[in-house]
This record gives sequence, structure tokens and C-alpha cells, in this order.
Amino acid sequence: MTLSPRAEAKRTQILDGARRVFLAHGLAGANTNTLAAEAGVSKQTLYAYFPSKHALLAAVLERELGPLSLPAGPVPESLAELDAILLRFARTIFSHFLTPDAISLLRILVGEAVRQPDLRQSFRETVPLQLLATVRGIFAHAHARGLVDAPQPEYPARLFLGTVMSYMALDGLLSDQPPVSPSDATLAHFVHLCLRAVEKRN
Repeated sequence: MTLSPRAEAKRTQILDGARRVFLAHGLAGANTNTLAAEAGVSKQTLYAYFPSKHALLAAVLERELGPLSLPAGPVPESLAELDAILLRFARTIFSHFLTPDAISLLRILVGEAVRQPDLRQSFRETVPLQLLATVRGIFAHAHARGLVDAPQPEYPARLFLGTVMSYMALDGLLSDQPPVSPSDATLAHFVHLCLRAVEKRN
């Protein structure tokens, strides 16, 4: 459904306000009065755009965590290009997800996902599966070009993303300290190890 410019602006206004409330109070502390007041709209207007608090949370999560600038440029034609693409992709993921606000929203998601299967499935399709498909495609192309030995690109893609997700979990979701992205040297090392797993052997 395409919204008019005025309706789209109102929806954005509500999402901006809801984001501030969710980050400050979590889902449990976000009642409709607070959400409407922070967005500067009536409760009737709030419900007209989002029928429930969970629908509003899902929209905030999708806007905040869903859009991801994927690696641009040519597909890899050499091992050096493949290495550079994976390194750039890892940096992009960490800069997008390993931030204080993103981690706070992910914690809310994890807490609600158990009770809200629709929210869980929506996030799964928007973020993890999108990332997996992108990396799988990179390895599939590299295999077709004879750069790596990856006839089943799903496996190295999961190996790569598994390492990325371990940083997000251990140094973000489960840490008491502010999230810090791995250094470039660390990222380069784990990309190198990942490529070692699929290097062509004579």
C-alpha cells in the first residue's frame, strides 16, 4: 500500500517517537499514552497506523535493523577481490548492528520473539536470511569462477556469518559493556581463516 506524502510523514513521526520510547523503557514500559504523546499524535491516530504495540515494534525493528547497505561493486574475479568483498561486508554488518541502539533493540526483539512468532519470523526473513543469501551468492560466484572449492556455498556462508554473529552475541547482546566492533586486523584474520576452509587444493 502506497501512502501519500503526508501519511508517510505521519508514519515516520510515529516511528521516530516509538523508537525513543522503546529504547528508553523497553516494550513493557511503552504504553499507548506514552507512545502517542512522544510521537505528538492522538491515540486514535496511533491505532490508525499501527493496530497494536507489537505491530509498532515490528515496524521500528524493520526500519532500524532491516535495511542494510550490501557490498557494492563487481563480483569477485580474484581471491584478492573476494577477500576485500567479505572484509567490507563484515565491516558493514558490524557498523549496522554492533551499536548501542541496535543492540538495545535486538535485546527487546529477543525478549519478545519467544511470545510473538510473527515478529520472530518477520525479523528472520528481513535480516538473517537476507545476509545468508548475500554471502551464499558471493561464494557461489567465486566457486563458479574457480576461485574457491565451494560446491555447496551454504556451508562457507554459514561459517562466515557464524563468526560474525558470535561477535554480535558475545560482545553485544550478552555483554555488560558498550559494543565495540572488532579491529580491522581481527576482521582480516577471520576472513582469511574462512577462505582457508574453501581454498582450492591440488
